[in-house]
Amino acid sequence: YVGADIELAKRIAKRMGVELVIMPMEFTQVLLAIEDDECDLAISALAYTPARASMCTLSKGYYYTDSEANTGMIIRMEDRDAIQTIDDLAKRTIIAQSGSLQEAMTADNVAAYREFRRTALTQTVYEAVMQGDADAGAVDIQTARSFLENNPDCGLMLVDQIHFALDPQYQGDRIAAKKGEFSLICFVNGVIDEVLED
Repeated sequence: YVGADIELAKRIAKRMGVELVIMPMEFTQVLLAIEDDECDLAISALAYTPARASMCTLSKGYYYTDSEANTGMIIRMEDRDAIQTIDDLAKRTIIAQSGSLQEAMTADNVAAYREFRRTALTQTVYEAVMQGDADAGAVDIQTARSFLENNPDCGLMLVDQIHFALDPQYQGDRIAAKKGEFSLICFVNGVIDEVLED
């Protein structure tokens, strides 16, 4: 397993003097695993939401996007003239990763649609739009830009006029621990401070 979250997990474990055990699971199961004591920390690009903050203890933010808007819509290039605004989604099928910030932001900002589908994996959002199983996919804008750069022939694009900004106090990916694990999260916050300073 590779990536920034994995490197952060390694650093936390090293600072604690414990062995790191990575438990891959579907995104929708990550916070439930914390609640059920199956793992100690969830490190999975978790954005702050009030619901998450009510069910677990969250760290300070450690990864911030370059723009204020972080959720957007990805569509097929052939639909670029038909889908330009939120109103154009009224008779369309939208798909988002279940339990994600993108799902929540879309639910809060898009009042009318034909169907709002949820899926366990982010990759399925892109695949469903490419295959025509959904008209628009709610995505993290930075991640979508990387996907489009790495897959220039995928036939997808971001809609310029549809994007949702998260309140600044909620920005930044977080690490989650079981509700009440303040000493553990305090330690994690110290490691996050080291990483941000470095």
